[in-house]
Amino acid sequence: MKKILLFTLITLLIFSCKNHDPFSDVKWDEETVLKFDVKNVSDTTLINVSHLNIIPCYSNLMQQVIISEDGTYYLSFKCSPFNQIEMLFRNSMIPLFAVPGDTLTVNLDFDFNNDVYSSVSYAGIRENINTYYLNKTRHFNYFDIRIPASNFISPSFNIYEGSEKIDSMYNEELKYLSAYSDKNKLPGWFIKMERKNIFYGNASFKMGAITYRNYFHGESTGRDDRYFQFLNSIPIQNTRARNSINYYIFLRSYYFLNNELLNEALDLDGNAKGFQRAFPLFMAEIDDVTNQLEGTVREWYFAYRFSEFYLSAETQEQSDRIDSLLATISSVLSDSWLYNTVKNTKRQDNKNNEPLVLLNAGETAPDFYLSDIEGNFHSIKEFEGKLVFINFWASWCAPCIKEIPGKNSMIKMFEGKEVEFLNISLDKNWDDWLNAINEHQLLGTHLMCKGNWEEILRGKYYISGIPHYVLIDSEGRIIENNCRDMESVIKIIGARLKE
Repeated sequence: MKKILLFTLITLLIFSCKNHDPFSDVKWDEETVLKFDVKNVSDTTLINVSHLNIIPCYSNLMQQVIISEDGTYYLSFKCSPFNQIEMLFRNSMIPLFAVPGDTLTVNLDFDFNNDVYSSVSYAGIRENINTYYLNKTRHFNYFDIRIPASNFISPSFNIYEGSEKIDSMYNEELKYLSAYSDKNKLPGWFIKMERKNIFYGNASFKMGAITYRNYFHGESTGRDDRYFQFLNSIPIQNTRARNSINYYIFLRSYYFLNNELLNEALDLDGNAKGFQRAFPLFMAEIDDVTNQLEGTVREWYFAYRFSEFYLSAETQEQSDRIDSLLATISSVLSDSWLYNTVKNTKRQDNKNNEPLVLLNAGETAPDFYLSDIEGNFHSIKEFEGKLVFINFWASWCAPCIKEIPGKNSMIKMFEGKEVEFLNISLDKNWDDWLNAINEHQLLGTHLMCKGNWEEILRGKYYISGIPHYVLIDSEGRIIENNCRDMESVIKIIGARLKE
């Protein structure tokens, strides 16, 4: 009898350890460490690591590790337990998983004769989870399902057909998770979290698809359309999903679209952009969130959204408006650690939001050797004597597509002047690139990154997101890297041409 009892206790202990949720006792102030053990390095290169935090929201933070020789390199950062980490290695995006307090060893082989996925392995407490993500990326040949799923938000599909296609892709991810977990030892808590991530990722993308089509293609699908019947099966308040990053992204899409469709009731300026447009929508969101969410989900969601707005504030007046709104819900955001974290996420005080290295004005612009549509290769040096505007973009990037009319107007404005407009695509598919150029009538010189040029230029120009704009003077020196908007670019070009 004693043996049976002892066996039962040991079995329960093993099972509970396997399924123990690491978020229940994690110390959020602890740093996450990535340890890179690298070999076969033949030239100086970069590893880019970007991560999207929910709490505290540091937006899309990118950090870089300069690799100069074989050896061990370290990268540390603070993150929320449920954040998204992506590593750009040999021109491929590799998802990573770690929580505060973790040290994850990432073994990297820079021998380009080997397959990129065979050149990555892991060691550490989350080794099996990271191996799952690596194999999943290899299996589907993409690191982010939103990239191939974006093919189905085109007007060439009606919204219902597109929805079915999107559902099908996400169902394939669920099938892969089930098959993989049957053969490999994945923790029970992780399988539950990954299912929630896939479930809410699907719902979030389908919400965003309508926003995209309404905004970019002039459609007018409203919340009363049968398309949105899928929301009847989506829990809004879901404590079991509180550790899923896609749950919070879904909530953001859900409340944003609810209020975006109420523009007239909110009396929004149709020309308002950025903070001026987003903040009134967020103010309208507060009551819905307060009434529909509760407990830790409501607190974490408010912390996520307010820290996001603090990071986007560009003036003291905007920051003061966020302070005032935060004060109105201070009783709801009762967790003092969360409240103080949100207050300390202000953009002007957040040094963590800056890249480790900047490409400063006056420095020589990094060179490249890229192919145009006809297969001719070009270098930055051949444009000396002209001002050069570089637009880093991709066909799958919705903000890039949105900016095309403005870029075309700017190009026409300076037609015949000593200015060269280069569009450097980060696409991987040649046909997608050409189709986007033709469909949107993008003007300028078109170049595409082949081989490992995407990785090289992301590193050299410190590109954490696209579109990314660069201005270079007639002597090949940086005027400004990561220009803010078209208006400032036009002013700078106009002033330089008058000199």
